[in-house]
Amino acid sequence: MIHLTDYIEKEMIIILDSTSKKEIIPLLAEQCLQSYDEEIREEIIEDLLTKTPGKNINIGKGFGITHTRTDKVDDIKVAVGIFKDEVKLFDKEPIHTLFCVIIPHQKSRIYLSFIAHLSRVLSSPKAVETFKEGAPNDIFNFIQKAEL
Repeated sequence: MIHLTDYIEKEMIIILDSTSKKEIIPLLAEQCLQSYDEEIREEIIEDLLTKTPGKNINIGKGFGITHTRTDKVDDIKVAVGIFKDEVKLFDKEPIHTLFCVIIPHQKSRIYLSFIAHLSRVLSSPKAVETFKEGAPNDIFNFIQKAEL
């Protein structure tokens, strides 16, 4: 069984000042890809910003996911952006939290397990309140406790 905290690190939960998709997605991707060459980071960011159906998902209750698959990373990379106020980033309702996920092609099954597990955690009664309050430490602790 996977654990979300195997992929979501406390340092990867950041408060976002911007509400611009063209600023937010690169910022979150850069968090995920700090140890990668600039060329690889740019290629992945460009792919994340491309409007492809299913790349940006509003999963409800104010949570959204932007993701891409690539052969340029060796493991699933996740950054979590917390907005100070809800933002209408995708076509549906506004979001307060955006998960940026970069998936290696060979880890697609693990990614599906990750998303299923994330969905269960985010559907718990205190998830919206905890994420909206926006304290990265509290959010990380909430995820840890939800996995027990």
